[in-house]
Amino acid sequence: MADKQMRRMEIKVGALILFAALLLVFAILLLGDYSCSESSYISVDFQTSSDLKVGAPVKISGVTVGKVNKVELWAGRRDAANGNKVVQVRVILKLKSESLPLIHEDAIFRISTLGILGEKYVEISPGTYEKPSATDGQVFDGAAAMNIDEVGQSAGVIIEQVSTLLAKNEQTIQDTIKGLGQLVERADRVIEDNQEDIRELVANLKQLSASMNVAIGDGKQISETITSLKSLSGSIDRGLQPLVSRLPDIANNLDETITEGKSFVGEARDALKKSEVPKLFEDIRGLTASLADGKGTLGALLKDREIYDDLIALMKDLKRHPWKLLLKD
Repeated sequence: MADKQMRRMEIKVGALILFAALLLVFAILLLGDYSCSESSYISVDFQTSSDLKVGAPVKISGVTVGKVNKVELWAGRRDAANGNKVVQVRVILKLKSESLPLIHEDAIFRISTLGILGEKYVEISPGTYEKPSATDGQVFDGAAAMNIDEVGQSAGVIIEQVSTLLAKNEQTIQDTIKGLGQLVERADRVIEDNQEDIRELVANLKQLSASMNVAIGDGKQISETITSLKSLSGSIDRGLQPLVSRLPDIANNLDETITEGKSFVGEARDALKKSEVPKLFEDIRGLTASLADGKGTLGALLKDREIYDDLIALMKDLKRHPWKLLLKD
């Protein structure tokens, strides 16, 4: 009987120890973030770690996809494997392998804070979807983290400068405020003195608005006018389309006509050179010159003023006494 009780006690103690061991293993796996899924690693270079701790979460658009695996201090050493660039702090991120294709080559890495004074974590903006995805072991440049101390110092300097400026221009600021007060008082008096005019102006504006609404109506006339203009434009386009399509033929015909005209003019010039016309012009020119010089009978008649006057007198006498043509002396 005693042996059975002892055996039951041993079984209970053994089961309790086994349960405690399983619970311990589960806690280790949970707290250690052990996972059976595959992981990928990428590195990000920052100017400062901003007190980022190993094990801090890594998020893509707010979704946790990994953790910070290591924070390395390079302190300005050069990375010969990556363009010999200067590195201050390199953060190695451990990510779920399925999240790696979501990160592209123009991704942005920032060290952010959960809340104002919360823990630090790495936030990833995945970048442009069309660009190539990140690869395992790839090195990125991180964005500069906002330093609260530097922001506070800058704010303190700005506040000090503003305070100095206000102290130097205290009288000017007071005069400006007094002037603004006087301006507001004058504006109030103007409004009070012209309330009736302002009411009349508002009433006129309302009346004008009502008149415009009546003139516009429901916009049907304007819509019809626009429709008519569109129809007219379409008709003009349709009317001009045949003419436009014939323009190349018209241009070709004009070109042919001009060519034929040039050929005709050339032929006429050649024929004129070969004909007696130039000689005729020369004879006429010589005759005209002889007449101008008074050569020949006709030339003498045209050149001698006395003969011309006698001929005029004879003509006048014959007009007055036409019978002289029939009578003889």
